[in-house]
Amino acid sequence: MTLTGRLTPELRDLEWVISSPFLLADMPSPDLATHPETVRLLSELRKDPTPLLKHLQNIKRHTLGSYFEQLVIFWLSNLPSVTVVAANLQVQHGTQTIGEFDLLFEFDGRAYHWELSVKFYLNTGTGRNEADFVGPLKKDNLGKKLDRLYGHQLTLPGRPDAIKLLSNLGMADVTSFPWVKGALFQPFATRQSVSLPPRISTACSLGVWTSLDALPTLSLPAFNHFILLQKRRWLTSEHYADEAYQGGRSAFNTEVSEFLRRHNSPVLGCLLSNQDGEPLPEIYRLFIVPNDWQRLSV
Repeated sequence: MTLTGRLTPELRDLEWVISSPFLLADMPSPDLATHPETVRLLSELRKDPTPLLKHLQNIKRHTLGSYFEQLVIFWLSNLPSVTVVAANLQVQHGTQTIGEFDLLFEFDGRAYHWELSVKFYLNTGTGRNEADFVGPLKKDNLGKKLDRLYGHQLTLPGRPDAIKLLSNLGMADVTSFPWVKGALFQPFATRQSVSLPPRISTACSLGVWTSLDALPTLSLPAFNHFILLQKRRWLTSEHYADEAYQGGRSAFNTEVSEFLRRHNSPVLGCLLSNQDGEPLPEIYRLFIVPNDWQRLSV
């Protein structure tokens, strides 16, 4: 917490990383989010976030995925009962890299491998087909991501080169889990009849998406602040008034239209209300895409 009594964006993101719903139905172990050491760590960081901020200064790749990974790595590295053995550890076969362990750690006498990922996908179909959920820039889809996760990344500990590497680290009988967070966004028109693929958790975070032309016609909840989120700020759902635009529906439509005119790429907006003090509660989250977005190929 800063001298003004507000939480830094990085600490708000860490709290979201720890407490937000998992994206997948396959739940990871162990459950460290509710561990007393986690509660104590977050309490200490609310008083002084300096250790977290110093850790994040060393990030080499400034992508949302790398940022997310480093938040998880910092968290586990600061739990006394957890021993982080390695992070972002490449597995080599001769001169070829055949994979990478996102996070290897030991807890309560057992060895674990977590594959870390944060993903935001927009549903362009019925909702039952994983391939219908695509990234905002249509560079990937949920089906490809999960096929690689389960078909390659989580099976890595069983490959001969990985077994040898793990043995050199003193790790045996490593249990692998996906540790995936994020959100899925449904078309606004079908938001009430959500259908999800079998590998997705029914408790996952959900939002909506719409085209720019349709935005003025949507029935949205009342709000008096809003933010057009930069990608690095897609995580936390807690925001302060001076981080947001002040205004309602008309101002929001205007700012979104201007953003898409300048950038011609999807933008993630969140709608806020200041009725209950700060940080402002997020009451709605939606992607707005260019009018020709759905016609673009993946």
